[in-house]
Amino acid sequence: VPKFRQAVLQFDDEEEDKGESVMYQLQRMFAHLQESERMFYDPKQFTVALKDMGEPTNVMVQKDASEYLGNLFQQMENQIQGTPSEKLIKNVFGGQTCNELY
Repeated sequence: VPKFRQAVLQFDDEEEDKGESVMYQLQRMFAHLQESERMFYDPKQFTVALKDMGEPTNVMVQKDASEYLGNLFQQMENQIQGTPSEKLIKNVFGGQTCNELY
């Protein structure tokens, strides 16, 4: 999603430990995939930063896509809270639920 990628790349990450910063590692991945001539990216550092139950993500354990995405968004929201990018995820992926009665 181009709008999401652009917002992530523009985020000013102030975390001291970049190795543990989900936003920084996501920025590295997006920048590499966008600017590099290589057709691949090794996500090892991203999987270390993205925690699952407090531990680095184990790539050998299969996860449901919605569970994985929910975990990613939760960690991103925790890191961007209180910054100008605070509503990044809501602005790009947010929506409204509507129930109609017939």
